[in-house]
Amino acid sequence: MRHNVVTKTFNRDTEHRKAMIKNLASSLVENESLKTTVSKAKYLRPYIEKLITKARLGGINAIKSAIVGLGSESLARKLVNEIAPRYLNRMGGYTRIVRLSKRIGDMAEIARIEFVSKKEAKEEKAAKKPESKTKTKVEKLEKDKTEAPKQTKEKPVKKRAVKISQEVTNG
Repeated sequence: MRHNVVTKTFNRDTEHRKAMIKNLASSLVENESLKTTVSKAKYLRPYIEKLITKARLGGINAIKSAIVGLGSESLARKLVNEIAPRYLNRMGGYTRIVRLSKRIGDMAEIARIEFVSKKEAKEEKAAKKPESKTKTKVEKLEKDKTEAPKQTKEKPVKKRAVKISQEVTNG
């Protein structure tokens, strides 16, 4: 009997399940975004967040635990040196799961799990929007001050209308 056993098995034995979660985690660290089923994404989220929390400490022990969790030294170094420093001021919640659609073959719900980098996104948005608005206002003020009012040229009277009136009087 399986009393008080909460682990999701995904119809795989233990070794296969451990290998699957390790492969998903390494793909997520490598690409920083991963498309998979919702249940696998939910299973991956606490695993990768624990790795990031350990990696935030830095040092050789963080790299060693990341190597065990990811299975690759290069990915472990990327996690410790590039990804974990982004979240030094954040206490958990390093990943986001976005539900996409259903897979055509078996109607399984597909989701994208990705790292949250709200700080960078907010900085980019804040930097882009005020610059464009201030530029347009400043440019308008400068144009008004520097440019003199434009003088419009009067269009010449069409000669065709004059010729027609002369023909009528002559003829």
